[in-house]
Amino acid sequence: MEYLKKTITLPVSGLEAVIREADSHAEDLLFRKGLERIHFALPGYWAYLTVRMGDKEPVTEADILNLVLPDQHFLAIEIYRLTYGDILRLSGAAGRGGNAGYEYDLTNLDLVPLPEGACGPDPEFTFTLPRTGHVVDYGYLTGKQEIEELNLDDFSLGRLEFRAIRRVDGAPAKLADVQSWPMIDHIALRKDMESKRCGLDTRVRFTDDRGVAVVRDLLLDPSFLAPGLRSG
Repeated sequence: MEYLKKTITLPVSGLEAVIREADSHAEDLLFRKGLERIHFALPGYWAYLTVRMGDKEPVTEADILNLVLPDQHFLAIEIYRLTYGDILRLSGAAGRGGNAGYEYDLTNLDLVPLPEGACGPDPEFTFTLPRTGHVVDYGYLTGKQEIEELNLDDFSLGRLEFRAIRRVDGAPAKLADVQSWPMIDHIALRKDMESKRCGLDTRVRFTDDRGVAVVRDLLLDPSFLAPGLRSG
């Protein structure tokens, strides 16, 4: 059996990757941890469907987790498109109990370039906090860092922010120190981090079946995470 293959270039690292369409073996990998923990199975699923990445062949789950999130998300969308086509029909719940029932053409996703002056494979950005004056060097989160955060029982925006920080005033950062900053510094840093987004912008706006305006990240919709279980 000759599977469909495609060569892509990851937007941050610039790595060339060869991907292939999914089969039922891949689907088994996707569901191996159960639907509630499907996020933890996705890196292995994407690794199985990546024939080569740079000079790595075969590609491992660790290789996928080491990608920065814009590269990982780009890979995920391209694997979906190669396997299922360009149309994603959103099936998740929307505003006020409505259902999405919205079809989106993935070829319309905006590909946001790296910020001016930044270059891969692991760009860093510098920002001066307005209240304390600390100089913060930060980068993009990796898939590994995201999984580490998902494995914790609680959610903390400050801790997620800390994971992206490389240095504060030229020295390694400490979580307790970062969490002690005044909130005006946290908000300013998060806005700067948001301004440095790149890769595919997977957020779409639509009106659900009850006429309610919804903003949805395609990567979080059940039809993308578990395409074999479409509904709605």
